[in-house]
Amino acid sequence: IPLVWHVRVLESGGIAERIAYFFADKVIVNSEIVGKKFTGWKDVSKKIAVVYNGIDLEEFKPDEGKGKLYSEFGFDENEPLVGIVGEISSNKGQKYFLEAASKVIKEFPQVKFLVVGEEPDSGAYKGELIRLANKLKISSSVYFLGFRDDIVDVLNSLALLVHCPEREGFGRVVAEAMALKMPVVATNAGGIPEIIKDGMNGLLVPIGDTET
Repeated sequence: IPLVWHVRVLESGGIAERIAYFFADKVIVNSEIVGKKFTGWKDVSKKIAVVYNGIDLEEFKPDEGKGKLYSEFGFDENEPLVGIVGEISSNKGQKYFLEAASKVIKEFPQVKFLVVGEEPDSGAYKGELIRLANKLKISSSVYFLGFRDDIVDVLNSLALLVHCPEREGFGRVVAEAMALKMPVVATNAGGIPEIIKDGMNGLLVPIGDTET
């Protein structure tokens, strides 16, 4: 019976990863950059295959649920919504999102910024983000929506998706937003440049850059 192993993360799995690789007949990775962590391993050219994460276009339809967040939170139609979507963690770069938001608000005070997602453990980092928003004096323009199971409606309500992780195996939410024909600004991290070609189908910025 063939053993196929699917690898989606950049981080090393240590000895367990080496054991899994040894027994696997084929190793599927979700980006070229994830595959590179196996460089130099035995039979890597035969074992590794890149299969990018797919998006169900029957589910991710542009304009479906568009405006849901406007009615839910009472936003004015003249207030553009900019969002960051994903697990709340220091790697996902929500702090960079807030720092950039503070600069945008000075020129475009009508823009609202949405942090969509939840922290899987203690909630300490989310607390840091709330304090940062207060420190930057933008808390009235920032909304923490928590976990949402209506991601298509959420994305379709946004004018722009921002994705600014420090490292990323693929960046599924980027592909989801692009399937919805949405503008995306993302950091030049991990597998994201394999999805976005800067200036063609999105914009890439350096990791941690809140000025661009």
